[in-house]
Amino acid sequence: MPDKQALALRAYRLGCYAGSRPKDKKAQRRALVAMKDFLAAATPDELRILASLSGETIEETKRQHEESLRAIDERLVNL
Repeated sequence: MPDKQALALRAYRLGCYAGSRPKDKKAQRRALVAMKDFLAAATPDELRILASLSGETIEETKRQHEESLRAIDERLVNL
């Protein structure tokens, strides 16, 4: 099981770096892959907790989670 804190920190750092270099396609790709790794590591229990905190249904939270993963895939294809 991946270390969630390490995945979150990597996604944050790469996202900050990519945000400061919008024309750097390699940096953008690395940040998106890190975000996808972090989102993909979410467990069903974590999604349930997120749903309860946001006041949404579990199904809605799962749908948004899947949409986020698809959106990242689309952005990776378009880079």
